[in-house]
Amino acid sequence: MSFTASITKRDRKRQLKSGAVVLQTRFVVNFCDPHTGQRKQCFFERHKDAIAKRDALLISAANCARPPTQTEITVAQAVDHWLENRKSEVKPSTWAATGRRRGT
Repeated sequence: MSFTASITKRDRKRQLKSGAVVLQTRFVVNFCDPHTGQRKQCFFERHKDAIAKRDALLISAANCARPPTQTEITVAQAVDHWLENRKSEVKPSTWAATGRRRGT
């Protein structure tokens, strides 16, 4: 199975509240991860950046190098992280209840 990565240009028209129409352009690098088989997309504002990413992917695939994977976290770690970042937005009673449930 050979590795391929393609670049597509996507234009999107947006109408502002003022009535002006803005054209947003972005470039997308589409590829299938050879190790997991999942479809991946990387988005860039500049075509030059998209080409650089595509070339880096092709080189790493030719060298059989596996791209760095994200570290897996548990649901409890994700909830703790979310709560820490929202501590000022969460009611004190909610904060106290999560502390009692977690044993802290």
